[in-house]
This record gives sequence, C-alpha cells and structure tokens, in this order.
Amino acid sequence: MVRLRREIEGVRRNHAVPPPPYAGHAEASALILPALDAWLLAEPAGRVLLAGCAPRILAEKLAAAEHWVTVTDLDENELRLWHAQLRPEVAAHLTLLARGYGDVAFGPASFDRIALFDTLVTYRNPAWVLNKVARELKPDGVLALREVVQGPLPAEWTAQGLLRLAPTPRVDTARWLRPALQPTVRAIHGRAARLLVDLPTQEALERGAHLDALRFALDADEVQAGVAAHLSLEASWLGGAERLQACCLLAGSRPWLAHGLRRALRLLPALASGDAHTRESPRCVGLLARRKLTGGLQFR
Repeated sequence: MVRLRREIEGVRRNHAVPPPPYAGHAEASALILPALDAWLLAEPAGRVLLAGCAPRILAEKLAAAEHWVTVTDLDENELRLWHAQLRPEVAAHLTLLARGYGDVAFGPASFDRIALFDTLVTYRNPAWVLNKVARELKPDGVLALREVVQGPLPAEWTAQGLLRLAPTPRVDTARWLRPALQPTVRAIHGRAARLLVDLPTQEALERGAHLDALRFALDADEVQAGVAAHLSLEASWLGGAERLQACCLLAGSRPWLAHGLRRALRLLPALASGDAHTRESPRCVGLLARRKLTGGLQFR
C-alpha cells in the first residue's frame, strides 16, 4: 500500500499545461490519428482502459463490440450527459469515471489494453504514468499511446517496419494548407476571433487558452525514454503537423471555417511520410508498446 500511495502521488497533474484545443471535441480528436482508433477496434474483445482525450465514439464502438471499457478523465457534468444518452446494451459495457487516470488506483494486471490519448503531457512526471500503466496491464498487454511531440523523432520510432507510411495523395494538400494555418491561428488569437470561432471558444481564449499545438507538445526523446523503460515498442504511426493544426482549429470554429477544415482533412493523408527525423513542427505520434515480462517467465 505504501508503494501504491507513493505511485499515485507521483502522477499528480501538471496544472500549468492546458488541455489541447480538441480535448472536448469528439470529431476533432478522432480525426488526428484515426489509424490508432482503427487498431483498437480491430483487436479481440477484452478489458480496455481509455484515458485522456479519448474520442467518445471510440468508447461506444468498443463497448458495442463487447469490450469491457473503462473511461477516465471525464468532467462530472459531461459524464452525466453522456451516460444519459447511451443505449442500455452499450452502457452495460462502459465504466465512466469522473477522475483523472493518475487519481484512480486499479489492481495489477487489470487490463488487456490501455490507451492514453494526450495524457502524458498533463502530468508532472510522465515516467510515473508509464510505470502505472506497466503495473495495470496484464502480462503481454499492450499500451496504445497517442501524444503530441516536437523535435526529431528517435530512430527506434522510424526503424524499418515500424513507421507505417501513407501513400502520397494526388493533391499535395499540405503544401497549400501549411501557409494558411499559421495566419489563421494568429487571427483567432486577435480581434478576428469573433468571426472565426464560437462564443465558448472566444471566452476560453480570453482566459488564456491557446490553439498552438507547440504549447502542449512533449519532447520526442522524453516520450521514447519513458516508454522504453517499462514497455517494448512494437509499432508506431506518425501524423502530419498540418493535420494536427487543422484538428486544433476545427474544435470551436464557425460553421463556414469548420466546413473548409473538414474538406482539407479529407484530402490530407491519415499518416505522414517523408522527413520524419528532421521536422521540428509538433506532430502527433501513435505508439504500440507491449508490457515487458520480467524474471524469465513466459505466458502463452
């Protein structure tokens, strides 16, 4: 119990880091790295934990496929509204917790899969979170991690067979979208906000919110070191910087702007390809890492 209490105290939230703009927007969160959601849906039924900015629709689809799903990091009012809208057969497979993942103590080997969506950045010590994940995964269980990172990617993520590249689209959408996104971000943080975003987003911006992905990006080497200390990397995906920025802007944007962003996102590839080592722009990564087995034991 002493070790468990020490571990819970080690994952206190970093209140200085704001949640990403798409955190409460189910559509925008689901569009950032759809390949990770697709992997979770393709897995056999089991016990799954979703933490952080997990898309609601993903939790509902998993529950409908007879996975036993636990969702944390929910606002209490949001939880009540969501639960009231669920079909009984879906609600029977869902456990909704209005607490942060770091504030809930699950038993050892509780889950077949744990999926963290933009979770590490919200804690002061991400290594403690990953240590908690390793304890709560079943032997041979898998962590599915989605995080926004910056800086050159570690070689382990871009090794042959790990980074899954998307085919180059017919229209190079990123080339014309890139110069349009940053001026839009600056305009939203200025006097043009009332023309571009809805009233709740304007109020959030006035309280200090920011739509720049760089504000909530972790160093890629820090994420890699934390994962490698507890888990064995199996696969990785890379989302483009333009896709991430478009999803940040989509949350709270006016209908005319949201329509244009959705069209752009349909043209952007779901995964990025190319100069993954050198690009400094924040981008979204998806990692699959399996729990390491210790003591020479093998589970079959």
